[in-house]
Amino acid sequence: MKKKLALICMDPDTKRVLSDQLTTLLDDNVSIECYSLQEVTKQHIDAQAILISNYYLLPEIHKKFTWEDSAVVINARRSIGKKGIKALLAIPKGKRCLLYVGNRSLSHYIIKLINYLGINHIELIPEPDRSINYNFHTVDYIINAGKQALSKDVPAIVVDVGILQVDITTLLEVLFALDLTNALASIVSAKYAGEIIELSQEVSLALEQVTQTSKILEVVLNSHLEGIVMLDEEGKILVCNATAETLFAQPQANLAGQAFVKENGFPWDWTELQTVNDRVLRYKNFKLVVDTRPVEAPCGRLGTVLTFRDVTEIQRLEEMVSRDRALKGLEARTVHPHAEDNAECLLVLQKIESLLRCQRSIGRRSLTEAIEGMTEARVRSCLRILGEMGYITVNVGRKGTAISAAGMRVLQKLKTDGKGDV
Repeated sequence: MKKKLALICMDPDTKRVLSDQLTTLLDDNVSIECYSLQEVTKQHIDAQAILISNYYLLPEIHKKFTWEDSAVVINARRSIGKKGIKALLAIPKGKRCLLYVGNRSLSHYIIKLINYLGINHIELIPEPDRSINYNFHTVDYIINAGKQALSKDVPAIVVDVGILQVDITTLLEVLFALDLTNALASIVSAKYAGEIIELSQEVSLALEQVTQTSKILEVVLNSHLEGIVMLDEEGKILVCNATAETLFAQPQANLAGQAFVKENGFPWDWTELQTVNDRVLRYKNFKLVVDTRPVEAPCGRLGTVLTFRDVTEIQRLEEMVSRDRALKGLEARTVHPHAEDNAECLLVLQKIESLLRCQRSIGRRSLTEAIEGMTEARVRSCLRILGEMGYITVNVGRKGTAISAAGMRVLQKLKTDGKGDV
């Protein structure tokens, strides 16, 4: 003959979840009658053991239910199931999480459960008193236990850990009350342990996959020519690549975990770069195009990625190309002496070469005096143009003035074309 167990819960959803759990674990050895306070008015229970989902329901239960004095009343101890543990582990480190389950005492109890599970990477806040108008904007996540107690307009991300299950100690207490300890204790323990082992295997597999993914990510990051630095929400370096290591002259192992601030030897504080997009910033001998992008995930913002692209060599090559084009353009235009500016610039360049043969430096006044028909203002304008085009290496008038290789090629071209010296 089957033993009889009664289960009393607050609502139909909890009744359904716990009934399924008990039926699975106790097999056909126990007849389970399930009740919900929300569905029953008055009821007499005929069972050897009565399992109450939460002790704080007792006053209300005594108003609606009666049972024999010989019946054993058990207050269920509850725990978070495998699905709930996985949901909690998926929350990013350091996030503020409010426990909102419709009962302040229950929220404190769930926080203890989470702490006992060793989940301590998040900040847990108990449910506020109902009389307080709580500001949900101050938290990142709201942890719910299978009941939608909040409206959809709440700004924080809601994580549902599911309705709490009956834990193994309560199940063993039920077996003892029904005199089934010898018959079922080992079976129930094995089934319960099976879930723990399954969760452990899933976590191990996930860690293995994370390790493999990390190695692939490391190879991909190090293949980039740009320096890449990923920061968490507090500005600490989570990961960086080999280019960043070279750029900031620190090993990657040392960079990880450091706050990206000037105090740690970085050229900028990470907060200064939050609004930077494709701007050229100077650092030592580098010209860096800095780009800042947020990293978003389904569970929320994870941090920020900083990209440093060294354009020093690119800009140098662009300047060389630009000068080369200017040289070709000026050489082409020398065949057309109607371009007055070009003709005057060539005249000034030729005169500089001639004067530098016998003196080390040239002043604008002496240069103007050496060129008939040009004012000092026109000479100054020509010098500026020649400097911009890279035909003279420093401003005329300073010691060590010289004509660049590009300027010498122009002069050579003039001589080849038969124009000779001035």
